[in-house]
Amino acid sequence: MNAPPIHMTVPPGFARIDTEPDLPEGEVLYHGALHVTAGDRIAAASLLVTSHPADDFDPHRLLLETARDDTPVQILPVPSGQAVVSFYTERFAVDDGRVTVASVRAVLPLPGRGCRLVFVLATPILADWETYCHMMVHTLRSVRVVT
Repeated sequence: MNAPPIHMTVPPGFARIDTEPDLPEGEVLYHGALHVTAGDRIAAASLLVTSHPADDFDPHRLLLETARDDTPVQILPVPSGQAVVSFYTERFAVDDGRVTVASVRAVLPLPGRGCRLVFVLATPILADWETYCHMMVHTLRSVRVVT
């Protein structure tokens, strides 16, 4: 699959990661991370943007597909269309216990290109959750498909 060329504004502080994750389908458009230490304060997050072939672009149907019992989901109008955005947390086992990771996932259908863009921003720093959500909204609003 050839992903559509897009322009987007990556949140400040993120740096592209050279290695790309293995995906069962889709194409990686951006994979980056943020890690900043200021005194005793740490900021850390990852951002993955992928493109997936699609033929169903109804945002309400995507909303139903994305919804889980415990997951808030909403439709966010952006210049490139209507993004379906979900918020969720997951707990992962680590060497000395468990860590909670909060994520915001957005699916942006691009009917004219026959694909969906999927954005996932994840962070273990729950104190800055609102900041990361604003970063995701800013990134989604910045997406422009190159014609």
